[in-house]
Amino acid sequence: MNGKNYIRSLSILGLWTLMTVEARAWHPDSSWVFNQWELGVSLGSALNDPGDMEGGFSSIWQMRFYHQYSPEDFGPQTPRHFFPAVGLVLSYADFSRTPVYREVNPPQEIYRGDYGRFFSLAISFSRYHRMWGSRHQWRLRSAIENGFAWAFNPYHYPDGMGNTIGGNFQIYFHAGLFASYAWGHHEIAVGPEFTHFSNSGVYLPNGGVNNIAVGLRYRTLAQTDYPHTAKEGYKLDEFLPYLYSSFYVSIGIHGEGDRGDRAEDHADIAVYSQLNLSYDLMFRFTPVVAMGLGTDFFSGCKANQLTKSWVGLGLKHESIYRHLSISACVGVYLNGMHPKGRGDSGTRIYEKIGLKYYLPVKVENVSQPYVSYHIKGNEFYAEQFEIGIGFIFDRHFRSAFVRKVQKSWEQAFRQQE
Repeated sequence: MNGKNYIRSLSILGLWTLMTVEARAWHPDSSWVFNQWELGVSLGSALNDPGDMEGGFSSIWQMRFYHQYSPEDFGPQTPRHFFPAVGLVLSYADFSRTPVYREVNPPQEIYRGDYGRFFSLAISFSRYHRMWGSRHQWRLRSAIENGFAWAFNPYHYPDGMGNTIGGNFQIYFHAGLFASYAWGHHEIAVGPEFTHFSNSGVYLPNGGVNNIAVGLRYRTLAQTDYPHTAKEGYKLDEFLPYLYSSFYVSIGIHGEGDRGDRAEDHADIAVYSQLNLSYDLMFRFTPVVAMGLGTDFFSGCKANQLTKSWVGLGLKHESIYRHLSISACVGVYLNGMHPKGRGDSGTRIYEKIGLKYYLPVKVENVSQPYVSYHIKGNEFYAEQFEIGIGFIFDRHFRSAFVRKVQKSWEQAFRQQE
């Protein structure tokens, strides 16, 4: 048995062992940390983003352990969004059948490799958006995941010169939308999925992998009776929409050079850090969604072409699950073109996506701290990895705008009854 088959067999055996242990321990009780589990497989193909892919086939095997909330332990929620689930996902991704090549001074040198294999650990968020039928057996649900991965086949000099994955440390992002059918405590789902691996610019090269696939999933269900009206669950008037402001300070880490640059040794790659600041004005208009505008400041560093500071205006969005949230931003640089974009002329567009954890404490009953990490990119090319701390200030419940939104929510809620 060769090395690849051995690792693949060992991974599948490990997933089967975890499944067996969790199946015995599973209990449909919201007091348990993990009260449901899920198995999934995704079959698809990587996108030809770097321009050096020869076509291929990808497979991703996943196992998830969820806490599916009940109305009692999640809190106020809209009827059609019962019940969100938060948990951990373990995944093994195999891109070894996706060959890539790199030409150097063609046709003298052609390096060949593949995207390789990844093992990931991430936080998974899943919720239902709609349920059909008198028994709510047909459902539409989404999933979004963010975490870290280990690349087994990164670029290495002098062997592995054709590999586009730089470094073992990778960022993992996954999203999917599924049509599902439930019976009893069981559910099966199928739908399109998107998966991304990259090192967020902290290592060169940073070709990354973008994968499109069709996923098939089986999960156990902790909650089987889904409230459809306010009378059956928490009433929305137990939640008051509010405006708030947020201040965030972070350290951004990135390597110097273009995403396709390669070095004979990682020590040859200069890694820099910079100070980033954000101030946001947000409106939390449902228990699970907040949106707003914010200003972002990126201090720059000593790297070539990045000595300048950058100021941007961004549209911010958060999907909130108790103390955890998925944070995303799309912004525009206000003071010039950033050099690290898709084209030689630079770009004015930047993006950020990451996770926040709101600490269950308040500072003098005024502000709430949170810790987070984000991936910052320019035109969807990763530029840096940032980690930081922030605070929420000044919750405003009584403005005329907030009262108007609250009234419209109450009217919509009464119509559903």
